[in-house]
Amino acid sequence: MQVPVLVEQISTHIFRAKAWDIMAEGQSAEDAVTALRQLLRGGKYVAMLDLPTSNPFLAIAGDLKDDPLFEDWVTAMKTYREEKEADPSY
Repeated sequence: MQVPVLVEQISTHIFRAKAWDIMAEGQSAEDAVTALRQLLRGGKYVAMLDLPTSNPFLAIAGDLKDDPLFEDWVTAMKTYREEKEADPSY
């Protein structure tokens, strides 16, 4: 499997190789890539994680529909947004 690796020079004699969130450094670009390869082979690897596809916020959707303060809150947000959008320095 091929993995794209970003290699960048950090300072005069330091290079960093990065794949995903795994980084390694070396005195040359090749050293950095070799160190990264060793990290990946040495037990660090990237795994895929399955997350639920449903929206977790749906469980609380509509909780405020009967709250007497809900309409006041919506009105306050609308007023604030309109004031900010009317302000040329915003």
